[in-house]
Amino acid sequence: MLRLPLLYSPPSGKLCHFCTTDMNSILQRYRHWCYTSQVNNGVEHESDSETLYHEVLTLRAKYESLQLLERHLLGEDIEPLNMKELEILENKLDRSLSQIRERKTQKLFEQMKELWIKGHKLAEINRQLTSELGEGDECNRGH
Repeated sequence: MLRLPLLYSPPSGKLCHFCTTDMNSILQRYRHWCYTSQVNNGVEHESDSETLYHEVLTLRAKYESLQLLERHLLGEDIEPLNMKELEILENKLDRSLSQIRERKTQKLFEQMKELWIKGHKLAEINRQLTSELGEGDECNRGH
């Protein structure tokens, strides 16, 4: 009896192996694997599409929410806000302003320190040049 092997690799990448003496059985199993592979890919594709669709909806809602928050922080579109929402917004702005002022003060101190260091270096260079000029004057007077 002759056994005919058939190897098939569907688009899913799963290798299928058929081995039988009956050609009809081989073809039947081949069709079954092809159909099963297509159905499974279709289900996975639908599931992936649904997941992506929900993710897009979630991201769109988050994006719109962030845009609205940005407008509120800029003082735009605040008419519909109630007193509690306005207080929350004001507190956020106060905290942000406080952090900005703190960072600005820190930067000013850093710049002051750099300028102080440069001033001391320039003073030292000035002393050296003055000393060299003094030595040069003494040499010129001595001759």
